[in-house]
Amino acid sequence: MDTTSKHRNRPIHNSVRMLLAALLLIVGAIVLAACSSGEPAQQEKRAVPSASKAADGSAVSSDASAIREELKQSAEAAAKPTGWSIALKMDQELEENGQHSAMGMTSDGPVRREPLQMKQAIASEYGGKKSELETFLTADGYYMHDLASDDWTRMAKSVIPQVKETLSDYQIKPSVPLERLASVADKLQRSMDSGNQILYVYTGDGSDEGARAIIDDILRGTFGGSAMTQEVEDSIAVEQFEYKQAIDSQTKLPTKASLKLGLTIELQAGHRSSLSETLEVLYSKWNDSSAIIVPEAAKNAQEVTPPTPEQLEEVDKLLGQ
Repeated sequence: MDTTSKHRNRPIHNSVRMLLAALLLIVGAIVLAACSSGEPAQQEKRAVPSASKAADGSAVSSDASAIREELKQSAEAAAKPTGWSIALKMDQELEENGQHSAMGMTSDGPVRREPLQMKQAIASEYGGKKSELETFLTADGYYMHDLASDDWTRMAKSVIPQVKETLSDYQIKPSVPLERLASVADKLQRSMDSGNQILYVYTGDGSDEGARAIIDDILRGTFGGSAMTQEVEDSIAVEQFEYKQAIDSQTKLPTKASLKLGLTIELQAGHRSSLSETLEVLYSKWNDSSAIIVPEAAKNAQEVTPPTPEQLEEVDKLLGQ
């Protein structure tokens, strides 16, 4: 290919890279991800005295009624702030039709509740390719800034509902994971960590209703809402589910959560895929209401409509050559 052709195709290549990165963001939103709570899997439930000791010597409680009430208070506290910041770290491996893929992603930035606004600094790696983006989500648009090329992309406004659907409750509804956790209070152990934070550890096997709601939220962000039909949900077989949640003992606001998930699922009838995923969530700057300002370069960027699934398959073939 000559130099002129390379120059002519560079905008197209950059747009493809940014679209794929956007899809990675949606996949990981998580992932962010999506994402909502977790649990140590394949463990038998053990009765724990209300004043036993954790491995680090701290007192452990299994009083389900008290734990449930405390988590409800935490959920109420998390439903009030107008803004906060959230940092996510996700690693994911997928085995599908004999093919292995791995993705890692970190994101960090502020969220404003009403109207929903987000700014994120995102670093991801997929298929050996790294990407660094800055993204803005507002009621008016979804904007992406490729930090490597300094290119801005403004996604079509029709995409905004799809993006919102794939955002995890951790990101935009921080009270919901706590509500789900309260529903499995009888499977939680409670202790205080060295930083005077309340720590909850799930000790079930991931088969209860609360745990399945958590898993469904994670997979909604991982595979996209349209893929999660009832048949797909019914095919899920949980092999590992570990979860820890920490809240501030004074404010009752969530401070961090972590999970480890392993399962198999039939995204296509008769074809089982294996997914393993780890997620870490950190909250900060509760009640921060400072404005999230979209740069003029983003507002003036060319509008792009995401490709169809068929077009994405062609892109995958081209990028794999």
